[in-house]
Amino acid sequence: MREDNDDVIVERLQLRCPRPPFVPSGPDVVDMRTIIHWHPGQVITFRIDMAPAGQDFPADESFKFYHIATPADEARTHYFMGLRCAGPKDPRADEAMRLTQVNVIENEDGPMLEAIDRIMEGRELMEMRPLVLPVDKGAMRVRRVMKRLLAVEAGAEHSAAAGAGHPASAEV
Repeated sequence: MREDNDDVIVERLQLRCPRPPFVPSGPDVVDMRTIIHWHPGQVITFRIDMAPAGQDFPADESFKFYHIATPADEARTHYFMGLRCAGPKDPRADEAMRLTQVNVIENEDGPMLEAIDRIMEGRELMEMRPLVLPVDKGAMRVRRVMKRLLAVEAGAEHSAAAGAGHPASAEV
């Protein structure tokens, strides 16, 4: 995991794992590298490289997709996703990946995030003293970056508000 300016980039390597369901054909055991790149403003790009176990990752075959979240109001979020599959040149893989993304949002992450929001009742995450697992490091880093960016923005707004209505003096 690393930060690049205000972006957070997480790389996960899985060796000798089962072929994921969005890949309709190929070896049953693969090596998989997932790169998750979070950009401020809740734009997250994903890249998944896959190869038969023990082989190099092909340079030109990656699954690429994105998720974008933007507030609709205090309680709702608009969620957009898209897919750019340059993977194994198989339209079945494109459709399988699309269905996987829809399923994740509608039946996995979406309901889970809604349940968490209800349980939190507006409290800040860290005041609830959550169990943070190693796999959560990237998300926790994103939270810190967001907190920092919001503090900077609030400071800039405060400075602008403090200066409003007070014209600068000038000598004539």
